Amino acid sequence: MYKYYWYETLLPKSVCDEICNILKQSDTELKEAEVVGQEASHVRKSVNHWVPDSSWINGFCRHYIDLANDKNFKYDIYSGFDNGKIQYSLYKPGYFYHWHTDSFFENDNCRKLSFSVQLSNYDEYKGGDLQFVDDEGKLYVAPKTQGTIIIFDSRLRHRVKKVTEGERRSLVGWVMGCLLYTSPSPRDS
Repeated sequence: MYKYYWYETLLPKSVCDEICNILKQSDTELKEAEVVGQEASHVRKSVNHWVPDSSWINGFCRHYIDLANDKNFKYDIYSGFDNGKIQYSLYKPGYFYHWHTDSFFENDNCRKLSFSVQLSNYDEYKGGDLQFVDDEGKLYVAPKTQGTIIIFDSRLRHRVKKVTEGERRSLVGWVMGCLLYTSPSPRDS
């Protein structure tokens, strides 16, 4: 099993740009990102806006999450995103997100899979690499091709390096599942 998986969705640039245009209209609603239980400015500097579960964009993301889960992770995941929303994130020069995991537990639920969709193309910004580190300390860098979706285990340590030029725009979110990571999926029984 791979800790992360990605698809170059082959979305035409015009569709990626249209998603950005739709979400750029909400730029006036962008809020400083928060980090639960920590002073955000030391851990993360970005702005975001929440995209409701009713958006077609969420359905597009879920399609690829289900493909990756069926092919690789095989987790027992629920039908919705954490809090029923995904996050539109904007990183300007000097913005970053230090090493962290997306693990979050509530009652008998937890975040099982996280994802990030590249809305900006690789030539629209410098820095801002999405990086992962595995249990052995090996570093991996996610592809920066516009339209690529990266799906990964929410326990995997990752970061967004500081953006030095331009703007990095992405969609991120988390899919919930049962608390036990080791329980087999019903379809594997």
